[in-house]
Amino acid sequence: IDASSPCGSPDGGPLCDDGNVCTADSCDSETGACVHTPTSDGEDCEDDDNACTLDVCQGGACTHPAVAAGAPCDADGSECTVGDACADGLCLPGATTDCDDGNVCTDDACAPALGCTHTTNTTACDDGNVCTEDVCDLAIGCTHTAAAAGSACGDDDSLWCQQGVCVFKQPPGAPEGMALIPAGDFWMGCNAALEGACSLTNKPQHQVTLSAYYMDLDEVTVDDYAACVSAGVCPTAGLSGAAQCSWGKEGFGNHPINCVDWGEASTYCAWANKRLPTEAEWEKAARGGCATVAGDCKTGMRTHPWGEAAASCSYAVMNDGGWGCGTLDTLAVGSKSPAGDSPYGARDMAGNVHEWVADWFSGSFYKNTPAENPTGPSGGDKRVFRGGSWAVTGNSLRSSARFSGAPDYRSHALGFRCAADAPVVCGDGVLGGDEECDDGNLSGGDGCSASCALEPGYEAMVHVPKGTFWMGCNAANNPQCKDNELPPHEVMLSAFYIDSHEVTAGEYAACVGAGACTSAGLNYASSCTYGHPAKAAHPVNCVDHDQSVAYCAWAGKRLPTEAEWEKAARGGCETVDGVCKDAMRTFPWGEEGPSCDRAVMISTLWGCGTNSTWPVGSKSPAGDSPYGVKDAAGSVWEWVADWVAPYQAGPQTNPTGPTVGSKRGARGGSWGNSGGGLTTTYREYFPPTSRLKTLGFRCVRDP
Repeated sequence: IDASSPCGSPDGGPLCDDGNVCTADSCDSETGACVHTPTSDGEDCEDDDNACTLDVCQGGACTHPAVAAGAPCDADGSECTVGDACADGLCLPGATTDCDDGNVCTDDACAPALGCTHTTNTTACDDGNVCTEDVCDLAIGCTHTAAAAGSACGDDDSLWCQQGVCVFKQPPGAPEGMALIPAGDFWMGCNAALEGACSLTNKPQHQVTLSAYYMDLDEVTVDDYAACVSAGVCPTAGLSGAAQCSWGKEGFGNHPINCVDWGEASTYCAWANKRLPTEAEWEKAARGGCATVAGDCKTGMRTHPWGEAAASCSYAVMNDGGWGCGTLDTLAVGSKSPAGDSPYGARDMAGNVHEWVADWFSGSFYKNTPAENPTGPSGGDKRVFRGGSWAVTGNSLRSSARFSGAPDYRSHALGFRCAADAPVVCGDGVLGGDEECDDGNLSGGDGCSASCALEPGYEAMVHVPKGTFWMGCNAANNPQCKDNELPPHEVMLSAFYIDSHEVTAGEYAACVGAGACTSAGLNYASSCTYGHPAKAAHPVNCVDHDQSVAYCAWAGKRLPTEAEWEKAARGGCETVDGVCKDAMRTFPWGEEGPSCDRAVMISTLWGCGTNSTWPVGSKSPAGDSPYGVKDAAGSVWEWVADWVAPYQAGPQTNPTGPTVGSKRGARGGSWGNSGGGLTTTYREYFPPTSRLKTLGFRCVRDP
């Protein structure tokens, strides 16, 4: 072969290599030309670095057909996707890795290089209850342990923690050995959804409002009853030959008196200047009122005085290991305190002895009971007794359980305690008589003076009590919720005072005169009220955010947070019936649509046809909020302290909004709004320098 032929050498040599792995290269010895014969189809060829193709020879060429759909691959090299799969020759990412470990005490995330990470979150378990210590345990999740009994939990010293609940202390002026049960609502009767089987006589569960009263902390003891016998008023107690009657037994002076009939119990209470409690009073004292419940009152009523834990000898003198916790007798009153105490500190409300109450018994009375201060049927053949005893167990120790017996019935398992009306006492936490305020704490600096009158600086303000409410729009009630009003979320707020009316032009002028405030807008043509000779009683407007802050500071107050404003406008959980989340008011006055009967708003013209603002409070009381706040809908928008940001889901305590922003919140609508702009949940916002004829403010003050 000629060395100059294309083959270059007999065996083809490098001159015949075409660089194609799918051909066999050789030299034709006769012609001296290179020959490239295709290899067998299906042999491997160059990898195109695609896991979703096959690299095979076909007809002398390297081809890359797609692998079967669904073949596994790795689309992104990330540990944060799973199930990456091939489709039409492409590797598509699968689902995002679910890193949720089911533990609320961890923040779960996925790092592309590491996969799932679980970082401890020490705040995730906060239940908003100041009377529980909330701990995240990575092994078991959240734990909520009752804070030490007696720990402070309120805005003043009238409240303390007992059994994980913030409750009223015994106030100044309460009779010795008695607890004040404050005026208010509770839910009476058995809730089958929570307590299981309910006796027909314990249903239906129903809301009851009671005036304030006092209740004995303990059952009447043998020694207590003996004093009445010695006074010649009470007959001796006991059943002839009954070994377990406590009367006359040595060492039983501090045990509850038993073996007394209803008449003897009534006689003792009258001698002590007291009375038997009504059945409703007894049950509220045992399980608490709506003010002692965090969340929905109806479902938050305690099953037992101490809460939801099953009845045992840790909490009650009962039939647990034998009658009387194995002693076969009663125990000294208060033996299970404080573990078994009620929210108001009443002892032995479950177990030790059943307790006579004032009411005649009727099995159907709950179906038609009065909503306020019920006293039972007007007559009957049996009287009610409550509370379980040292001889019972299980459901008989529930706070809702009812029992009855003939008035002359006596039993070793039956005694009593007394109640008394709560007179108007300055400092007892009960507003009554001519008192202007009474929060139970007369130490000063909290709105109430030693004469139960408002302290200077609290005039023309209303008190908004500590408690929860639901903030934001509930789409189930209002289908026109705006995105920035969602989601609805539960908020716990400390107590505060809020101006009953918007700051007036005249009030603002006093601050300007004192040199603490700068002049507001003076453009009468634009309806600014400051300096207008006929509008001193109208809300000041045309003020920016800083001017509002300056005025409130001069008055010893501050702007309300957005949450404080909304609660003052629509009420708290203690002001509603039923499920709190669903019962929050759409407007300050309720659910009826806005009109000029209730709000200064657009009606043909701005300002209810006057094309002007109105004096503050012009629509009171028809347009007032549950707390008596005037013009919380209409009149002028009201600056609040918060920078505007989207709502966060989940329960919150005293939220104040973000620390920075570009716009400040304003609430309540104005004389230039109608409809949805007047709801208690509508959120408006303006640059802090805005001065508008529709924009004013009111202030709040901490107790």
